[in-house]
Order: sequence, then C-alpha cells, then structure tokens
Amino acid sequence: TMGNDGINLFFTRNSTISNSNITTGKGLAIFLYPNSSNSVINNNIIRTTGNNDYGIFLLTSSNSNITGNNITTLGSDAYAIHLSSSSRNEIILNNMTTAANTAYNLYLLSSSNNNITSNTISTAGTSAYGIYLQSSNFNILTNNTIKTSGITGHGIIINSALTSNTFSGMIIITSNTGNPIYISSTYANFTISDSILNASALGTSDFYILSGITGGRNAKTNIWWE
Repeated sequence: TMGNDGINLFFTRNSTISNSNITTGKGLAIFLYPNSSNSVINNNIIRTTGNNDYGIFLLTSSNSNITGNNITTLGSDAYAIHLSSSSRNEIILNNMTTAANTAYNLYLLSSSNNNITSNTISTAGTSAYGIYLQSSNFNILTNNTIKTSGITGHGIIINSALTSNTFSGMIIITSNTGNPIYISSTYANFTISDSILNASALGTSDFYILSGITGGRNAKTNIWWE
C-alpha cells in the first residue's frame, strides 16, 4: 500500500485480489500500474468515502479480469472503475454505485478492446454518469444495466472521436434530466442493438447529440424507446 491507498500492484503479472473488503477515505482502493497484466480482481467489496477516490484503477495495464465486485463510491469526482491506457480487460458482473455529484461508475480513457458485460450500474448525484467513454475504441459492451437519478445524470457519454464501440442488450434508464445516451464528440462511430433506452423526464431525449456535433456514424437496430 501507499499513503491512503488500499492495494497497489506495480509491474505485476498474474496477481489475484479476491474476497477482500477494502475501504478508503482518501485514495485508491485497488491500483494496478504500470504494465501490470493478467491480474484477477474478483468478489471484492470496495467502498470509498472521500472525494477524488477510485475503487479500481488500471493505468497502462492489460489482460486483466475484473469480475463480481461490489463497488460503492460516496464522494464527489470519484470513480468506481477507471481504465486509462488499459486494453483487453474483462469487466463482468460487477455492481457499481456512485452516490455523490460529478462521479463516474465506469470511465474509459484511451482504453480499447475491452469486454464490458452484465454489470449493474447506478448513480444518484448531479452530473454523475454510468459509463464515460473518452478516446476509447473497439470496446464491446453487452447486457449492462444503467440507472441514473441525478440532474444531468447521463447513462452513457460518448466523447472524443471514438471508433467502432459496440453496445448490445443494454438497459439504460434515467429518472431525472439525464439522457440514456449523450454524444459530445464529432465523428463518433458506434453501433447499438437490442437495447432499451428510457428517459423519463419531460423534454429529455433518449438519444442526444450535443449542438454543433457533426460527422460520425451510428447504427441503431431493435432499439426500444420508452
């Protein structure tokens, strides 16, 4: 460990963090960096209470499996799972909850070719987001459920010229002024199929493209707009 962090793994391969209960009030609960690979992070209970905290943070780390974790963040500007320059990871069957403002359940930055499947995601704060994709390409997101209840709490934000991300079997429900899918990038190319998008607030659209955004191709098949 380092400072207020829980578990830090540097330059590691084939490590396992399993069945642990980790709480931090200021820092990183689990941190893999740099060039850590083939790790297994499964069946942990993770809770962060401070601002700018991270539940699980992978930085330049690849080929890891993050499965069956229960992650709760209570502070602002906090992340349940954050991938930065980290590719070919599997994020499966996790339960992620953020309770404060400007918080992120799953944030991908410059991270590609990840498999994100069957996760349950919920946010309650203002400008808190289910999934945020920035400069991240060729990710596959399948059968994830996202529910947001805060003001401008968007389900998925697509930002910064993304290529070939695929969404299928998604259930995205926003009960306040957030949009299930919010596009803020030019030339964002993606496909979405067999999914349910539900924005319940009056005047809020299920699929929103920020004014002035141009270019990009998005294919929508079997989408239920509720």
